[in-house]
Parts: sequence; structure tokens; C-alpha cells
Amino acid sequence: MIDQYEAVAPALGYLILGFNELEVALGGALMYLLKQDELVGAAFIAYLGAAQKIKLLLALEERIEHKSTREEFDQLIKRAAQINSSRNLYIHSEYWPTLDSSTMLHRRLRDATRPVTFPVHLDELRKGYVKAAKPDEIMDLANEAAQIAQQLLQLSEHLV
Repeated sequence: MIDQYEAVAPALGYLILGFNELEVALGGALMYLLKQDELVGAAFIAYLGAAQKIKLLLALEERIEHKSTREEFDQLIKRAAQINSSRNLYIHSEYWPTLDSSTMLHRRLRDATRPVTFPVHLDELRKGYVKAAKPDEIMDLANEAAQIAQQLLQLSEHLV
């Protein structure tokens, strides 16, 4: 059972780190669009969560004059929203090792009142709210979050 945790835990850690890069980049993009200096921008952005930053960026993207830059920015921010949603699913979940395989299962915390039979077996996957935790998919999401962060930072430099 420990092996199951050892497979999933590092992937979740990488997701936290990769998403943190993305959230910092979202904040940086907001500072560029709002034309704020670092101190004012950092103070403002510190109180916003990722979803709020994304909504605000989408609301302000019309300030980007160059059409192709605005369209690229829009695509990056919408992908950031999807990554945020997936990240929330993985980070705000309850995880269990299974007794009959090397697969670890999870469900969203908001589904915590929905039944799971213990000890947990793979047949729990029949319940639509129980999913297999796939470290490779989590790592792919972490890498994409970091990649989108870099693209957003580079593009944001052209927003001023």
C-alpha cells in the first residue's frame, strides 16, 4: 500500500509546484494589464485566488490592443482555467490505496457524503464519483501548468 502513495504523492507535489508557477504568472499578467508597480500589484493580487485572477484577466483582456496577442492571451487564460479546475479535482480529493491492485483511487471532497465501501477495492470505480489516481496524468498537468506559466510570462511582457 505504501507503494501506491509513493507513486501518487510526488505527482501531486509537482502539480502544486507547477500550478504555483501558473498562479504567479496570472498575477504578473494582471499587474501588466492594470499597469501597476510591483508593490501595489503584489498587494492587490495577494488577495485573489486563481479563479478570481482568471475571471479578472478575461474581463480585462480587451485592453490588449493587438488582436493576435489578445487571442493568444485569451487561449492561455482559458487553458489556465481548465488546469485550475483539474488541479482542484486532484488537490481537493480524498485518496485511498486499493487492496486488490496497485491503483490508488480518489473522490472529490465535496462527494465525501457519497458511499465508499472499505476496505477499498477496484470495483469502487463503478461509482461515477470514484476515479483512479493516475500519476502520469497528474504529472502531465503539472508540466502543462508550468509551460503555460512560461508562455504567459513571455506574452505579458508585450502587454505594456
